[in-house]
Amino acid sequence: MENREMIVRTFAGKIRSVNEKDYTVEALVSDESIDRYREVIRVDAWKKGLQHYKRHPVLLSSHKYDDLRKQIGEAVKIKTTDEGLVAVFKYYVGEGNEEADWAFRLAQKGRAAYSVGFIPLKWEDPPEDGKKGEQPRRIYTEVELLEISQVLVPANRNALQRALQEGEPEEAWVAEAIGEDELEDAEKKGAIPYKKTPLAPEDTPWNGPKEVAKATVDDLKVMCAWVDPEHADVKYGYKLPHHRAEDHYCVWRGVRAAMAALLGARGGVKIPQKDRKPVYNHLAKHYRDFDREPPEFKEYTEEELRELFPEVYERDEMVELVAEMAAAMDKVLSHIKGMNEALNDLKLSLERQAEANADQGEDEKRSYVELILSELDEIKNTLKEV
Repeated sequence: MENREMIVRTFAGKIRSVNEKDYTVEALVSDESIDRYREVIRVDAWKKGLQHYKRHPVLLSSHKYDDLRKQIGEAVKIKTTDEGLVAVFKYYVGEGNEEADWAFRLAQKGRAAYSVGFIPLKWEDPPEDGKKGEQPRRIYTEVELLEISQVLVPANRNALQRALQEGEPEEAWVAEAIGEDELEDAEKKGAIPYKKTPLAPEDTPWNGPKEVAKATVDDLKVMCAWVDPEHADVKYGYKLPHHRAEDHYCVWRGVRAAMAALLGARGGVKIPQKDRKPVYNHLAKHYRDFDREPPEFKEYTEEELRELFPEVYERDEMVELVAEMAAAMDKVLSHIKGMNEALNDLKLSLERQAEANADQGEDEKRSYVELILSELDEIKNTLKEV
């Protein structure tokens, strides 16, 4: 039997390997197990129909064809093995498509499910033997592959980590397929999704305000961990930067500074309570990028925060010291100004007294000298104070 209409079937992504340097994933995208529709695609069924796909081997997101951003990668290799249909996907990570970044992250976590769109060319319908669910109702023996998509909810039984229970809500499938943390993050619009980028050397200096000043709003969408949804089109709507503006490299000291602020150090950062855990999840992933264990998500005392983030408080102490030095310098300059005024007054006084007392006697001159000495003592005391 033959049919020319496309059919979509979704299978578990048995992730064989993930290369985080070139953003490739090798995965089994179809096997011979029975899916939830009680259908099977034989491994041999793919062999004749792969050529069409190889000419345009796109990896889509959720079978969407109305948006260019839905192309999240491509299959650089595809073949059949004894196990099933195996593909190596190259994801377009870091190329301006956040959906591609997120899809690769799910694959990294082993949470990817792949869906094949194909035209069935030949199939068989085995006779029912009364054991519904234990045998397929249809077996595809020849198909033509048209496209592959990464999706959330798999149809094949191997796609979930447990069997689907009849009547289970779809939200439960999704939560298990992508992980509870990621599902929670996706629902929190203020928290900016984590994006894996190259890492700057760990000793790279960090100056958050300077990086924000150099950035555009589009840069900040990558650089920061939180945005005010009502002010997402302006810089001041973004908080907790930790990527460089020039190349979006993630900076370890920026990550620590952002985590410190989130947990309350130096007065903390003002963001909604519902966004704090998703933002924490974002920053915790960067901790792991640097092979570091993130601090626990909880309330801390000021003393505990000082112990966790000493460099943050050392910076505060340095700022305070500089402020004290500036205040002392202002005081010195004020005293010097006073001394200058006093010396000018003394000069004028001496000139007047010299003119007025030119003919005075010794006693009067002695009195005048004592007056001068007294004023000089005042100047001397001022110098000691400085």
